[in-house]
Amino acid sequence: MSNSKPCTTKNRGFTLIELLTVMGILVLLAALTVPAYQSLTNSLALTRAANLCLDNLSQARQEALTKGDITEVRFYKANHPGSSGETYYRIIRLVRINIDDTGTITESDLIKPSLLPVGTAISEMATFSTLVTESPIEGESLLPGWGEDLFEYVGFRFARDGSTNLSPSATQNWFVTLVPEKDATASKQPDNFATVRIDPQTGRSQLYQP
Repeated sequence: MSNSKPCTTKNRGFTLIELLTVMGILVLLAALTVPAYQSLTNSLALTRAANLCLDNLSQARQEALTKGDITEVRFYKANHPGSSGETYYRIIRLVRINIDDTGTITESDLIKPSLLPVGTAISEMATFSTLVTESPIEGESLLPGWGEDLFEYVGFRFARDGSTNLSPSATQNWFVTLVPEKDATASKQPDNFATVRIDPQTGRSQLYQP
């Protein structure tokens, strides 16, 4: 008769070295993943901002062509409720301009003013945004839904034939560049950006994003 004892298995826990190794791997993965995720998030936000700008310009031109109204595109300086609190050009407003026989001007909004996605803004450098730095229209006004404060803006107009009041000079290009908020006043072109260019004579817009 066999006198052998039953085999037992002893549970073995992780050693301190093994735990530290796993933690080190997780930290390394996080260090590699977070920047890539942040870059992707910024790129997607800029794409949304550029499309929003392009859509607004197209709608303003279409309104002028189809309804025979003068339309004004305004870029307003404001802070963002979900951002750093700095004031940059980040609101786009479309305004219908009506001038009666006496020369009296009345204004009305085409749509609700558009706020750029959080973390994005319009570059304020002449190299990247001539529609901001050399725009033919500038002023201050109230913004619907933004309280009783006056907000600084620049802008231009679409005529009834779809053209603009921007100078058609061959040496002057008209464009606006959307950038991460932190690069709004940077003189160097950021890695992530999107530029919307407008033809002053036809009023048509084009988007360029690397």
